[in-house]
Amino acid sequence: MLKSITLFFEKIFEWHLYFLGYLVFLLLYLQIVIVPIFFMSLLGSIAYLHFDHFTASILIVGCLLLGLLIGLYWAERTRRGLGIITFHAYLLSTPEIDGHGTHLRSEIKKQHNKKAA
Repeated sequence: MLKSITLFFEKIFEWHLYFLGYLVFLLLYLQIVIVPIFFMSLLGSIAYLHFDHFTASILIVGCLLLGLLIGLYWAERTRRGLGIITFHAYLLSTPEIDGHGTHLRSEIKKQHNKKAA
């Protein structure tokens, strides 16, 4: 009886860890997708300065959709090539402080070349 209760709680904790892992992965993926959308919306918002409301609205929606397509392409390419977690770790690393800047870059290039081949 005690063993079945502990197994039940272990399964709950495993599901919780899986959920958190997928949530972190999803948030990092969405972060890559949102960046091009943001910059394309800034570019599209310039249309309000030069066009009437209807034309500017169409241009902004078009820029947002283009940003979404670029973001999805970039996120999928990153996921398949280098990996989402490795990509964000590379962005957040401080090679000057850690003392392994060129070594880290060469390792990432080796991984990327292996996956591409």
